[in-house]
Amino acid sequence: MEKHFDTLGDNYDEFLRYSRHSIEGVLNKLHKYIQISKVDVLDIGSGNGRISREIVKRYPNSSVTLLDNSKNLLEIAGKSLKSLNIPTKMLELDLNYLDNIRGEKYDLIICSFILQNVVNLEQFFLNISRLLENNGVGTVLYNDKSDLILQLIHQLCSNFHKVEIERHPSLNDILSLLISKFKILTVYKNEFEFAIEPTIRLVEIVEQKQFSGFSLLNNDDFQKDLNNVKKYFAKTNKVISSSKYAVIIFTK
Repeated sequence: MEKHFDTLGDNYDEFLRYSRHSIEGVLNKLHKYIQISKVDVLDIGSGNGRISREIVKRYPNSSVTLLDNSKNLLEIAGKSLKSLNIPTKMLELDLNYLDNIRGEKYDLIICSFILQNVVNLEQFFLNISRLLENNGVGTVLYNDKSDLILQLIHQLCSNFHKVEIERHPSLNDILSLLISKFKILTVYKNEFEFAIEPTIRLVEIVEQKQFSGFSLLNNDDFQKDLNNVKKYFAKTNKVISSSKYAVIIFTK
């Protein structure tokens, strides 16, 4: 998957610009539970460090460990954080191999829109528990299946749907695992409308295989799904949609 995220590079913020205000809302919630001024942050699936940059604005004495499997995005994230004089480590690592992180503890662990790529959720959360300080805080941001963009992709991409539907755990499954290992501080859903302009519309999401299920398809099946999306967008110029995602904040 990393090569598909590598292609986004400096355009990653543009691609995700619609969600910035909602991330600020998440950080407002987190602020209630973070009782220290110097925060050691682990940002799993960090992308280009967008969330970490917002965090260090509030906690400027913090240090950040960025974890992503895209070397290109890690370099962009590291450069932007170091320009703010933030101590920064970069781990080019698949999120399914958190076992490789040893001897580290973090005050804040962010898991942002990555759980659909986790092979073994129970082992993943065991590692989160191991890496989280006793009074630390973790947060999960997760796309609900009611997200209209996901629904549209499932509608247009039948081959993708067959694969992805099996890889997309339910919110209840995630909550059950978290409840068994952590104390849940708050759970809520964010919802907001956004417009996908022609430059970043859905056909580009599919072409870059942004969702993990596309990478599992053989080339013929992928081309069929891609052609269906292109036909759809030959008839429309933009999509106005409503994005829903769950926010779960927890501690040990």
